Amino acid sequence: MRKSEAFLRSKGIQLFNENHPAYKSLREILIEERRPIIFWLGAGASFDAGIPGWAQLRNLLADAAMERLRDIEGPEGDEAEAAVELAKVQRNLWGAFSTLKRYAGETTYRDEIRKHIAPKDNTQPPDVLKLIWSMPQVKGVITLNLDGLEEKAHRFERQSEMPDVFTGANIKQHVSTIGSHRPFIARLHGHHSDYSSWVFTEDEISNLLRDPGYRAAIDLVLKGSTVVFLGISAEDVAAGGFCQNLAEKGVHFGSHYWITNKVDSNTSEWAEKYGIQKVIYKVTEGENHSDALLDLLKSLNSGRTEEPEGEPIVISQESLTFLPTPKEMRLLDEDQSRTKLNQFAKHLVEAKGGTNTPEYDAFLNEYSLPIHQSWHISDNPGGDQYFGYKVRRKVAGSAFSSIWEVEDASNQRLALKVIQIENLKKGLQLESFRRGVKSQKLLGDSNHKTGFVKVREAFEIPPSVVMEFVDGANLEELSLQSGFDFWSDGLQVALHICRALIAAHGCQYGVLHRDVRPSNIILPYYYYGEYASDLNASQYDVQLLNYDMSWHKEASGKVIPGNALEAGYYAPEMLRHTQDDISRTAKVDSYGIGMTIFYMISKSAPPIAGSTAPDWPEYLAKLRSNNAKNFPISGRLIRRIIETATNPVVSKRATVHEIEGRLNELITSVRDGLQGACIEHIAELLYGEVGGANYDVSNDGRKFSWEVVSGRSIEIEASRSTSEIRMLFVNKQGGQTDWRNIDKNWSSKLDTAKDIFKSGGWKVLPGTTYASRTISLGCSISLSEVRSNFPKVSETLRRGLDKVRID
Repeated sequence: MRKSEAFLRSKGIQLFNENHPAYKSLREILIEERRPIIFWLGAGASFDAGIPGWAQLRNLLADAAMERLRDIEGPEGDEAEAAVELAKVQRNLWGAFSTLKRYAGETTYRDEIRKHIAPKDNTQPPDVLKLIWSMPQVKGVITLNLDGLEEKAHRFERQSEMPDVFTGANIKQHVSTIGSHRPFIARLHGHHSDYSSWVFTEDEISNLLRDPGYRAAIDLVLKGSTVVFLGISAEDVAAGGFCQNLAEKGVHFGSHYWITNKVDSNTSEWAEKYGIQKVIYKVTEGENHSDALLDLLKSLNSGRTEEPEGEPIVISQESLTFLPTPKEMRLLDEDQSRTKLNQFAKHLVEAKGGTNTPEYDAFLNEYSLPIHQSWHISDNPGGDQYFGYKVRRKVAGSAFSSIWEVEDASNQRLALKVIQIENLKKGLQLESFRRGVKSQKLLGDSNHKTGFVKVREAFEIPPSVVMEFVDGANLEELSLQSGFDFWSDGLQVALHICRALIAAHGCQYGVLHRDVRPSNIILPYYYYGEYASDLNASQYDVQLLNYDMSWHKEASGKVIPGNALEAGYYAPEMLRHTQDDISRTAKVDSYGIGMTIFYMISKSAPPIAGSTAPDWPEYLAKLRSNNAKNFPISGRLIRRIIETATNPVVSKRATVHEIEGRLNELITSVRDGLQGACIEHIAELLYGEVGGANYDVSNDGRKFSWEVVSGRSIEIEASRSTSEIRMLFVNKQGGQTDWRNIDKNWSSKLDTAKDIFKSGGWKVLPGTTYASRTISLGCSISLSEVRSNFPKVSETLRRGLDKVRID
């Protein structure tokens, strides 16, 4: 750290503005985990490792080209030298590299670039890259660099995880990874070891950007994630206008973030043009950016978010500055009295700044009788009026609220929800009701068509809301019906729940439901079946009801306690009532999804203590054998989805996006079998053929292993990057082994096993050997081979391992 930066810190001067709207917005997304995070890295991310940026690399290459041109005399040499000199000052760096590739010669061009951008074997990845991968919200990294240090940083921080790694040229083959929950590293401009993957020249970038598959992949990244641009320098932006080219080719950026120290008008204009919010940090010219960046990233990913006060519900009509006396109010009919009370309450709220004022308390006390009478609703024949709506019937009631069916002047059916009068002065319940109404209104403003019930209007006295009336099947009841099949119906319902919540979490208001359970989920079109499409809907569209426990940006207040009888659906951190920020993460909804899936497949509610119950593992174990007919490991897969979604430790719990990704993969496997199943599922199918009933699964679901007996282990691993499945087997001689002729016998067995594997399409890996009374056997096979010939592949796997499973 240089002196001036250290001086600023010593004086307590921050190198970034914590109150800037972009900083606060990005911090909320990170802390509350509403959307997966993708870091898009430019040359600046590798500066600490001594890797040059675009402009510096251009100059180094130009110098090498000039040395080569010294041997060319005459007009031809003069012309070439002039072109190289022009390339050194050319603003369009794609054009500059095109010129340099031509005049340096392909060999010099390739070797010179590789010399400067290929890190040494002992080069350590910059701390910034390691910090990025230490953030659990980060799903992937897109890089414009060719050095590969982002993958090395990943190995430091996530040793048990294998990302899918690919270049820009073959990104379209990895769209399934980008659209799923699985981690990835996308090297848009290639990797230093593969010259054919490099993207430096105008022709190379133009060919890439013209590829519809490439544009679709980038579009998916930008639409499904929050992208944080980091290390993007003026050279990166100017290098052919990467973002400009993408936009011109039809890729839409949406709202993302750019962490930068650039405050000039040109970069601000660039960011504004593509909907990118700038998060600014400060360094003086010539200083190291790394320390400031590390501080900023740590700050963004720590602490809790602060929210301003919430707002009371005010009537949509004009406010009333004068109210008749309580005695005079008796002469009005009930609906007129309700309206005037709300109009005057609106005046007090607007004039005095809310409901927590002496004036508002005095109003509640003085007009307690007409306020009490405002709760009277009758559904007798002939009907009653409630703010002009005709009351038809009472639908349901609880200790918290009552639900009524009402009609407007055009006879449209609507639902009326009224908080019970006992809760008027209970701050917790009233705050929760107000917050729920606000959440629904915000979702209405977000223009999402499904997943929630739209609010017509709401009132403060009585606290009530008029909203769409939703007819349809209740998931709690529907799941118990004989015609409801979990594998064809339940998985689709769970997927639609995820999509509805992702839309709510990802909208600009960041709405969290926090009370996801079967009784709060309606399927309006379930009984329409395939004909739901005639109504521009899906049979499995869901509507989430009851937002009284919800949260949203700019909310305030404490958490209302949930229904004790349904406590198994509430995340443990909510039941503790600590009122801290952890119950405001999107993972609270992950928990509700997991338990809702459990209910649909088991036909029973989770235990009261949920996943903290001592016998919860036994509940889950029963699901292992509940398989779809055509996919024998589906029970294991759904059990793991539920287990990760309901992990009592929040940091280890799956996000809603991860659950959606796993459900999508499972649905495809159940529907299409081997031909549609992802490589991880197929690898597990193979393991099931040889590994027995019990085995360990890595956190990312790609590696399966078990020590069958002491000294004997089988491991099968799926690799998306190579589209291969690898099997590793180790068998060490046990103490009971008959040692006579052991070397000759085991060596012969291994040779036979290798022949068997080869006959089934397996490739024997280097390192397969018998030595020191230990068999080490490794084989690999392509995904396409397994899909086309699974019976033979699995049969040779069993036979080959049988040959070397010897004592």
